[in-house]
Amino acid sequence: MHRTIRSFVTVVGTAGVLASGRSALAGGCSWSIGSYLNGFVPDFDQRRQPGPLFWDGMNFVPIPDGLPGNGANYCSPTSHVNVMAYLANHGFPALMPGGSAASWGSQTNYERVTDAIQEMGVMMETSATSGTTCCGHSGCVEYLETYTPGKFIVSSAASDAFDAPTIGDLAFCALAGGFVNLMIGWFENTGVNQWQKTGGHVVTMVGIEGWCGGDRKVKIRDPGNGNTSLMEQSVFATNTYTLQQLPGFFDSDGTSGIDVYFQRTYERMLGYNASDGRIGLINGYRVVLPKYGVTLDPPSTPGGPGVTFLNPIQPTNSSVPAVQSFAVPQFAAISDVAISPDGFGVLCIGTDGAGEPDPRVVRLNRATGETTEFTIGGSPVQATINRTGDRSFFVDETGVIRATEPTASGIMIETIVPPAPAAAAQYDDTTDSLIALLPTIREFVHFNPKEYTIEKRTVWPSAVALNGEPYMTVSPLDGSVWLRSRNSPTIYKIAFDRLLGAVIEESVNLPETVGDIGIDVSVAQTREHILLARQTGVIADYTKNTAGQWGPAEESDFAGLPARGKLLVARSRDCGVPELDGPNSLDQLPAASSPPEWDCPGDVDLDGDADFRDVLGVLADWGRTDEVPSDVDGNGGVGFGDVLGVLANWGPCR
Repeated sequence: MHRTIRSFVTVVGTAGVLASGRSALAGGCSWSIGSYLNGFVPDFDQRRQPGPLFWDGMNFVPIPDGLPGNGANYCSPTSHVNVMAYLANHGFPALMPGGSAASWGSQTNYERVTDAIQEMGVMMETSATSGTTCCGHSGCVEYLETYTPGKFIVSSAASDAFDAPTIGDLAFCALAGGFVNLMIGWFENTGVNQWQKTGGHVVTMVGIEGWCGGDRKVKIRDPGNGNTSLMEQSVFATNTYTLQQLPGFFDSDGTSGIDVYFQRTYERMLGYNASDGRIGLINGYRVVLPKYGVTLDPPSTPGGPGVTFLNPIQPTNSSVPAVQSFAVPQFAAISDVAISPDGFGVLCIGTDGAGEPDPRVVRLNRATGETTEFTIGGSPVQATINRTGDRSFFVDETGVIRATEPTASGIMIETIVPPAPAAAAQYDDTTDSLIALLPTIREFVHFNPKEYTIEKRTVWPSAVALNGEPYMTVSPLDGSVWLRSRNSPTIYKIAFDRLLGAVIEESVNLPETVGDIGIDVSVAQTREHILLARQTGVIADYTKNTAGQWGPAEESDFAGLPARGKLLVARSRDCGVPELDGPNSLDQLPAASSPPEWDCPGDVDLDGDADFRDVLGVLADWGRTDEVPSDVDGNGGVGFGDVLGVLANWGPCR
């Protein structure tokens, strides 16, 4: 096996053709979530001090309960609970203790919120003294899988050696239906145009302006602002900051013995500083997305072949279509796709008009439908992407693996020649390795995805019989390979034992497998689901029952949805986050800066002030118990207290 460094290539952009007919700049130049009309994203306070001790009949307990260290380092759990409470009010009540709430800002819900933050902090391994330094991503995944198994995925991303998150990245996540928390780095000046990260903070993003041009702003819910009393929930508020690009040399790790600075351009939040004046830069983000699937459109689709996103899991106010198709006219037919870990892009490969593999790779933006394309020095027939998204791998028509990675000069391409032609390759997140399937010598080969070298070679179990084109996927649960061929009724689950090598853990025979094409394995909590794209054009979903037997899933979000050929279900992936051990990640609260935009109780008609028209609005809604602006006091029903609420807030909104 050898490798060859190829020349750099330039990415070419083209306007994507949208099957839905929407503009390529879907959503315009602004986006927001959280209003009286769609239910607020809460603005919970992270600083929570235990109250006086009271006897509960068995023990002395503080009322209200607090957080370790009074919550000074609990920004990450608190910001993520903002999202959980919003989702609890929009179709997923299990995500908060006691379910949904008419008003999360009410003091009556204070203890429930504290309990949720405490639990999220335990799962994230948040420290009272050093913050969330290791497990923000895994903790968020654990929380979601505990209370809504199989419903959501989490994608975490951060700056790397070449790039930092942009307002475009954040906008794409939001427009794709994601709920975004921003990781803010506090950077201090250490030289001429030289900056070092020496702390951090996490906030919830609720709005963007000007992301496709104009005055660029970001709106946040900040858990570090607000409460003067550490035993009461402060008024929910939104802070708005103008973004300014800051190029320079940056060191994100302030703990290493030798500081290494990389040239990058950050989004700076003007006026958003730490208490000692260090500037605030957007250093990363974490997005919670309803789990979705990807399949293919036939070549006969108007506009050309395309990619279909299946979005069966929908918050009650979602604006994302349940089935959303985008044309990729560069190809006569699409042969394979790979989902980018960031959650809003897929890589597509296909064939030309003669049915031969096309040398181009096309990246499709899920939020806008726009495409960019590049070539890899061969004609790819199969694609996969590593966990952090900085490397993509393609099996070409000769069985050679092409690896691509971005650099400051463009995309660098390496050629990996395996011991025999590869028929497929899939990335294993659990071991951070690339697993290639070599049918002619009946071997699996694990490659180191950074050095492009062989880590181990494993012979297939002798009982594995493939008849026709092989298909494989890797379980996100344990790294096992699920393997089948086009003309075989058997699906093999193969595990890799350190001493025994490749071992068949299961052989599964399902009635639909003969002739079916797409296969993927999804996980709900610790339960694996085999998903098949059947020749009948719909998805079949199989899982084990309590007796350990495989059969159709009793409850499935994807069974019966349309599918053709390739089938993938998005997975939670940690694309590298700024959660490093040491003081550089210590949660340090911001200084008071941008004037807060207070949520405006009493403004029933949403015209910017509380006046006589709002009293009439309360009277018109008298007795309603659903989520409406006229429920001014947030007690779950419209009545006399809401009239008093309008009077108490009489006049223009603060």
